[in-house]
Amino acid sequence: MTEMRACVMGSQSSKVEKRPYKLSRLLDKTLDILKSGGYYTRREISRNLGITNREAYLILSFLSKFNFIEDQREKRLRINPAVKEFWEKL
Repeated sequence: MTEMRACVMGSQSSKVEKRPYKLSRLLDKTLDILKSGGYYTRREISRNLGITNREAYLILSFLSKFNFIEDQREKRLRINPAVKEFWEKL
């Protein structure tokens, strides 16, 4: 399975621990954040996941390419309503 580089966990001011995340786990966590249906910025998502903005960009680009998410309002993202509906049925 594909692994991303070690992601920083914790606040910037404290001593941080690095731990590797599998890509599938990050995708699942991203969709869990977005399933509320609200709008989020890439920065909000990267903070919630404890990853860099660049890593968040890569994950969100993948999700956008396959229509899991949509960008509607000034760089704010949300889950595609059809995906949200499907997700709720699982």
